[in-house]
Amino acid sequence: MRARRGGHLQVPQLVDELIPCRPRRKRVHRSSLWHVTPTRPGCTAWGKRSGTSGRVDRARASAVVGDRARRTPACPAGWNTRAVPTPWTRIHAALAAARGPLTYELVDQAVTAQVPEADDLDYKAAQRTDEPAKAELAKDLAAMANAGGGLLLVGVAEAGTGAALTISHADVELTPQLEQQVHAINAVRVQPIIESIEVQRLENPSNLGHGVLAIYVPASPDAPHFVLRQDGALAAPRRNGPHTVWLREREIERAYADRFARRLNEEARLQQVRLDVDARLHGTDPWFLGVAIPRNPRPTLLPSPTAEQVIETVTRSVSLDHTSVWQDTPTGSAKGENLQRLYGPAAKQMEDYFINPRRGLRRWIIRKSNGAVDDAYAELHHDGAVVFAFPLPSDPKLRATEGSTSFVRVSFIERGATALVALAAAWAESLAISGPIAVQATALPRKDIPTSAMKAIAPETAGPWTLSETVVPTTIALESLEVVTSDLLDPLDREDRRATAVQIAEDVLHQFGVRNLEILREHNG
Repeated sequence: MRARRGGHLQVPQLVDELIPCRPRRKRVHRSSLWHVTPTRPGCTAWGKRSGTSGRVDRARASAVVGDRARRTPACPAGWNTRAVPTPWTRIHAALAAARGPLTYELVDQAVTAQVPEADDLDYKAAQRTDEPAKAELAKDLAAMANAGGGLLLVGVAEAGTGAALTISHADVELTPQLEQQVHAINAVRVQPIIESIEVQRLENPSNLGHGVLAIYVPASPDAPHFVLRQDGALAAPRRNGPHTVWLREREIERAYADRFARRLNEEARLQQVRLDVDARLHGTDPWFLGVAIPRNPRPTLLPSPTAEQVIETVTRSVSLDHTSVWQDTPTGSAKGENLQRLYGPAAKQMEDYFINPRRGLRRWIIRKSNGAVDDAYAELHHDGAVVFAFPLPSDPKLRATEGSTSFVRVSFIERGATALVALAAAWAESLAISGPIAVQATALPRKDIPTSAMKAIAPETAGPWTLSETVVPTTIALESLEVVTSDLLDPLDREDRRATAVQIAEDVLHQFGVRNLEILREHNG
């Protein structure tokens, strides 16, 4: 298959061939392109980088190749499984059921109780594959996302109106193709793509292989979403009770205003959290400081996360960090020896005190027992936000030569970036938060003197031994750095975590004039 045409992702042409493949994304260094590398040979696609806010539009490529499909019997080994959300749906509310996973039994109870369609609940008797049916499903997905999200059940029929309305079972065959079709339609026919749609198969225990397909549509931060109508016009649908209507021009204007306001609020929240922690940091070393906030935050009305969740999250983040950095590198290889010398999960610096997290204002705080914050520090907020900061020590002999300089070691910035991304992914996984995560990071000068120029340093080595640290020859002395921003699109995907960490590390280090990374070397030019 040849899918590279002019550097743009040919979405409609790729969808039938790429959906069965599980991709791995990697960044092409110093390029405006993202390379999609599937685990099966012969599938290649190129996606163009967005020109807005320095962020990369990888979402469309991610969804096209079925990034959100869970493992099925027909899928090759090695696919990532995804956690199904634990939602509070219209079905739960109508049945007065406790919050928990949706099951076929709950759907059966809803049919028995004749729970009608609503703004956030839609029924479909079957999922056909003809063109009108695909257009209808795209409209239903966009309409629900534009109305605050909800649940679409394929395999439940609704007939009649008013007093004659009846709800009945219409079980469908639960095949991998059924799930893949949902993601393909979302990728190709909805603009912009709806992030974090989850599909779950609810099997009828009395008729194995058949049942209901549950499609969870989130309240999308990217609304309004558009689809092509039958007359060829691009329009934005919205749920209005059990019906679908088209947004008028003024309503579209308000929807865009709401989207831009959400972006501004996100930026303000990132800045507020970052500055709050910045003010608490002390010590004689410079700092790595990073913040991550989910685009779909956890609702504040849910029960607060527990200390046990925090402990499990930090432990899990160390594992994710290690996996993202090492990948499949043999320990005896040259690259493996380099990693053993330079790399260690930065979150392990908290291992002496993360088992006793402290409560804060709608957050858990991980820090040493008392005194000023001069060691590794983390915050895990109840809404899914994460803060990670750790000091960047340097060789005392080097510091003695320039007493007021803040020396920033290249590999420590990489370690901070991978640790931040892993911690954000692990916390989102623990809280069952799906969707992209906005990530910000920077390096801060030491806090013990009013002004301190920062310089990048790297080790001088001889074989496996580190002799000393020295200033990188091309480095630029800086009193402050710009805060860099990226998006972690799929927290559970190893390649996406790595790509996000690489972008964060490069964007920080390039400000010093540093060209090459030390740990994530295959991304260097």
